[in-house]
Amino acid sequence: MKRAVALVSILLTSVMVIAGCSGANKTMSSTPVNPASTTSATTSSVNGGTNNVWAWGWNIVGLGDGTTTSSNIPVRVSGLSGVTAVSAGSGSGIALKNDGTVWTWGSNDSGMLGNGTTTDSNVPVKVSGLSGVISISASVDHNVALESDGTVWVWGLNNASQLGNGTTAQYSDVPIEVGGLTGVTAISAAEMYTLALKNDGTVWTLGLDNKVPVQVGGLSGVTAVAAGTGFSLALENDGSVWAWGSNDFGQLGIGTTDDSNVPVQVSGLSGVTAISVRVSQSLALKNDGTVWAWGNNDSGQLGNGTTTNSNVPVQVSGLSGMSAISVGEEFSLALKKDGTVWAWGEDNYGQLGNGTTTGSDVPVQVGGLSGVTAISAGGQFSLASTNVSAR
Repeated sequence: MKRAVALVSILLTSVMVIAGCSGANKTMSSTPVNPASTTSATTSSVNGGTNNVWAWGWNIVGLGDGTTTSSNIPVRVSGLSGVTAVSAGSGSGIALKNDGTVWTWGSNDSGMLGNGTTTDSNVPVKVSGLSGVISISASVDHNVALESDGTVWVWGLNNASQLGNGTTAQYSDVPIEVGGLTGVTAISAAEMYTLALKNDGTVWTLGLDNKVPVQVGGLSGVTAVAAGTGFSLALENDGSVWAWGSNDFGQLGIGTTDDSNVPVQVSGLSGVTAISVRVSQSLALKNDGTVWAWGNNDSGQLGNGTTTNSNVPVQVSGLSGMSAISVGEEFSLALKKDGTVWAWGEDNYGQLGNGTTTGSDVPVQVGGLSGVTAISAGGQFSLASTNVSAR
């Protein structure tokens, strides 16, 4: 066990429910599904111009297609091209373009769109004052961008000092630079806080009522971080994964449901190349292309054909040759090296993208997508960027 103390807050998850939305009852499939064999809706092509963004699932304002209609198949986000990264929050999406600008859409009651207003938008709007951005991360209540000079910029709600600059303002509707933090190489935002990884391998926390960044103790040689609701993961350069925070569903992966306020090693994992977390579930991608999951499984989001929680990693069924992973709210996505996307877990709003609203406890293929280069699972909706040209 690592001994230095990390500051952690156990957070309560806000579950957003839209009254009257179809597909509100959980149903579950345990049979892997290819969309071409289920419904004609999933076989329609969604290929468009190069580096477009596609969205599916819940759409109070979050799909960015100019409507508020949920979709169980991918629909094109309006007016975006040249996109290199995407990030899905709970009610808003972010896209990073190859010119270093950032674009957002969705809910904006706390300035999360970063365009100087608090007006929602169902199409992308440009975030004010950012340039040279190389990484983005969306959360429940605030959004974060990393610029090429290693500085971090935050906008949105500030009720737990998640802006990280000492201000007591309720929110900011434009990006604010985090003070005293340089040399950052990676970021990950979650409800009420952000993790920042520096080029010296140390990890820092912004928020959780700390007005300035605080170092997470006991970690070194970290190569990636993932912030969840009340718990966090870090990937070290030897392929091991470390976790800290709340653990009521076994999301720390240490064989118990005991919380930990210091980093502890996740059981039985090696050769890990990527990590992702969300509310109460964790995912890891190994260098052999397999995917491993642990934590809450009430909607089949561990993807192993059961709905039983696990406090140690279990292998997601039927996946190989994967290149990227992303955890959403009770569902997950994985990107295969062939450019296809696979999803599993809850599907009340069509967030699995296979033309149904039937949940699945094993991976199913997202319909109509090819040439996918980036994925992000959010609060009951999903995003993907493709490199396929129009045909």
